[in-house]
Amino acid sequence: MYYDLKNKEKSLLNKQQTGSIPSISKKQVESILIPVPPLKVQDEIVRILDNFTALTAELTAELTAELTARKKQYSWYRDYLLKFENKIEIVKLKNIATEMYRGNGIKREEVRETGIPCVRYGEIYTDYGISFEKTKSYTDENLITNKKYIDYGDILFAITGESVEEIGKSTAYIGKEKCLVGGDILVMKHKQDPVYLSYVLSTENVQKQKSKVVHTNATDIGEIEIPLPPLEVQKRIVGVLDNFEKICNNLNIGFSAEIEARQKQYEFYRNFLLTFKIENCTLPKTRQDKTRQDKT
Repeated sequence: MYYDLKNKEKSLLNKQQTGSIPSISKKQVESILIPVPPLKVQDEIVRILDNFTALTAELTAELTAELTARKKQYSWYRDYLLKFENKIEIVKLKNIATEMYRGNGIKREEVRETGIPCVRYGEIYTDYGISFEKTKSYTDENLITNKKYIDYGDILFAITGESVEEIGKSTAYIGKEKCLVGGDILVMKHKQDPVYLSYVLSTENVQKQKSKVVHTNATDIGEIEIPLPPLEVQKRIVGVLDNFEKICNNLNIGFSAEIEARQKQYEFYRNFLLTFKIENCTLPKTRQDKTRQDKT
């Protein structure tokens, strides 16, 4: 019964009654139709689905572990490339910033599907990676008072968040359009390679320097120390890391697609086994059954 009801889960969710707490009525539950083959057939279906569930879970766990390992490997190589064993100048951000200023609040209800591009602080740690060209959000410029803009190359910091990882999270804007920037974002203008700065700001060394309070400010950000090689070296490093990130992202997409494909395969076979016409109550042999039969 569990497997059959699980198979009907999406259909049941579509029938739920709206309200403060979505629910399904007793009458709706009692009206659900399920196939009831002989108990022996039920047991065999459960055995097959239990085996398939276990195999799917095992494969998903292995793929997830491999995906995690690849991410750690990428982080290690990124940090290694940006560690600089040779003598490289270490500078504070405040010493390379030509200007630092805070954005001004853009309310959720002021976000539009079209208009002038804008960035809200939460998007820095949910939607943007090392750098971005296009914004997720737009707004009507006339709605915003005390407008704050960003241009190509600016580094954006989220100066508030719910965890240490989120506070001080940064990204580089490399788009061509002028954008509005919302509150709780610190903007840093500079004359360095923006993507290099964003890479180095994502390293473990910088994470350790970040404030562990719920809110940080320009003074805290300005005290962060980073290695700063010549501009041409910065650009070469960006080229290497961009290529490496692209390879890792392709691997991540491949693993994620494989996990999704296995889940769909499991759901297909579950649906196949539970939507049947009973004739001789004979079920197809699983691969394990066939292997045992071959051995005998």
